[in-house]
This record gives sequence, structure tokens and C-alpha cells, in this order.
Amino acid sequence: MNVNQDKVPLKIPLRFVLLIPFVLVIIVTVSVAGYFNFVNGQKAVTNVAQQLSSEVSSRIEQHLNNFLTAPLQVNQLNATSMRQGLLNPQNTKEMQNFFLEQVNTHETITSIYFGNVEGGIVGSGREGADGSFYVYDTEKLKAGTFNKYAITSEGEMVELLLSLPNFDARTRLWYIGANQKENTTWSAIYILFTGQDMALSVSTPVYDSQQNLLGVVSVDVFLSQIENYLRALDISKTGQSFIIERSGLLVASSTGEKPFVENNGEMERLDARNSQSPMIKYAAEFLRERFGENYDVTNKEQFEFEINGEPYSLNVSPINDQYGINWLSVVVIPKSDFMAGITATNRSTFLITILALGGAILASIFIADKIASRISTLNESTRAFTRGEETGLIPANSRITEID
Repeated sequence: MNVNQDKVPLKIPLRFVLLIPFVLVIIVTVSVAGYFNFVNGQKAVTNVAQQLSSEVSSRIEQHLNNFLTAPLQVNQLNATSMRQGLLNPQNTKEMQNFFLEQVNTHETITSIYFGNVEGGIVGSGREGADGSFYVYDTEKLKAGTFNKYAITSEGEMVELLLSLPNFDARTRLWYIGANQKENTTWSAIYILFTGQDMALSVSTPVYDSQQNLLGVVSVDVFLSQIENYLRALDISKTGQSFIIERSGLLVASSTGEKPFVENNGEMERLDARNSQSPMIKYAAEFLRERFGENYDVTNKEQFEFEINGEPYSLNVSPINDQYGINWLSVVVIPKSDFMAGITATNRSTFLITILALGGAILASIFIADKIASRISTLNESTRAFTRGEETGLIPANSRITEID
């Protein structure tokens, strides 16, 4: 036996030589097509989520602009009316009626009042709970006892609701801020002493024709009105929106969560990162990590981030004006809200692809078997021919030209 004899190479049946490339090409083609279909589906979901969050963000921005514009316009009107002598700042009844008509006209405004240089105040407003109207003033429009009265629909006082001694309008932040800046300004957000809501005031100093200060006129709005708007927004199945100050303190949210909490008997503003809503909590943390502790967002931005491995689309927009408003509007939408349809489509596509792949493989097996059987018959006929045999020859009527 010759040890140097070459080893016989591995023999592969012709059927496999024909079949394996066909099957591999089909599998690769189907896999690539399926992958691109999945990727395109993900891109479609991302685009829809971003477009929706951008649209919702624009609607919130427009609503806030309208919400904040009304108090500014009313304040400017009242300051101008006093300066021109059309509204007498010494006439309590006249001012209360004038303010009451404005409160009744503007649903977003809760209170309008004027504090003068002697510490007195006069104003009108509506309760946040039941919408009933009231008026208030200090005796002789000077610093002293503050009285608040319930009124009839005709504006007549019927009941003393509240009386506070030693009231001085000049010590109030809304008065001090406008007087110091000598211009219209928004106050800091504050919690009502009743704990029922948070409020915001815009104040304007009032001067006479000789530029002598007469006092400060101011308008209050309750921030629960912003919350009501956010809750009514149709964002997505589980999408949420919220508004924060640059400090991270919550202004309002679509979840209905109170933006303030009680701590050791004191009411405190709620930081968005301490929200009970995971979506608000993690969105605020994401923005703080990206933009710093002052949330230095200067333009409308869109991002993607994850909560427990689930992807979310986030849109953040600055809300500001020249009088001191400096907020951020945030819209967060889970991509899973849009994945149900995509998942169903992908499932159907996958089943169709598997069926098509199985059919293609079976067809390849059939074709390869037909070709291989013809060639095998030709091989046997050739062997018979070389041996001088006439039996086993292929008739000259094969459909394959080369074999025929």
C-alpha cells in the first residue's frame, strides 16, 4: 500500500451543490429585506413621535402666550386709565366695579387690585373653587384692616368673608418688585395660604402726569388653569406634558399631580425630579444632566432617552417674555404608544416572509432535484457509452439543451 497516495477529496452530491447556494441566497435576501423593514418601522415610529411632540409643544406654547398675555393687557389698560384720569384711584367703589367687570370678562384672571403709596389696597376677584365673585379693600384706602366681602351678581356686598389687621400693600412682593424695576414685572410663583392652588402676579407701577408714583396695579392668575389645559390635551395613549421653571420646580403637569407638597407643616414647591410620575421624574433628570442645574435650554430641542430600557421621545421648548417669565415646556411620548400597529405589521410581514422563504426553498429543492437527476442520468449514459453499451442512453428529446 502506498502511504503517499493522495487522499480522495470529499465528494458532494450535485443536488447539494445546486441547492445550498440557492437556499443561502434566498435566506440572506429575505433576512436583509426583513431587517430594513424593521429599521424603517422604527424610523417611522420615531418620526411620528417627534412630529406629535413638536405639534403638542407648539400648542402648549401658543396657549401659554395667550394665557399670560391677558393679564399684561389688563394691567396696561388699568395703569393707562389711572394715568389719564379715566379711573379714579381714590374711589373704592368705582375701582371695584371696574376691576370686577374685567375679571368677569377674562376667565383666566382670578383677581385684579391696586395698592397705593399709603399702603391701602382695593380689588375684585373670583374664587377658584366655585367661581363666586368677591371684592376687598382697606379702610380709607390706607394701610390697616383688610376686608374681603362676598357680593351678589349685581355687585352688592352681602357677607364679610375675611378680615386681616395691619395690612400694608407696600410690603407685598408684587408691590416691591414693580416699584423697584419701575416697569411691568411678573412675581415669583407662590402657594395660596389656603393651600388650594399656586398663583402668579403681574404688576405695573402707576404714575401721574408728573411721573409721581400713585401705586401699583396687579393681576393674579391661578396656575391650576394651566394644569387643566395640559390634562385636556390629546397627546398620545400615555404621553405626558409638564412645565418647569429653570430651577426645576414644577409649574404644572398633565398628570394632575399637585406641584407643591407639605413638609413639616409648611407648603413647598415640588421639584420635577421628585415627581411621582416616572416620566416627569426621568425626563427632568435627563434635561438636568444634559443642560446643567439651571436647565440652560435656549432653543426648541428634541431628544430620545430611555426609562428602564424603554425608548421615549422628548421635546423641550423655552417659554419666556420680557417681563420675567422663564419656563420650559416639556412633552414626553413613549414610543410604545405607536409600536402596536408597527408590531402587528411586522408580525404579519414575518409570517408572510417565512411562508415565502419555505416556498422558495421547496421550489429550489424541486428544481435542483430535476437538474441533478438529468445530469445523473447523463453521467450513467456516458459511462455506458464508454463501455460500448447501447442500453441506458438518454433519448435525444431532453428539454435541457446541453443535455439534449
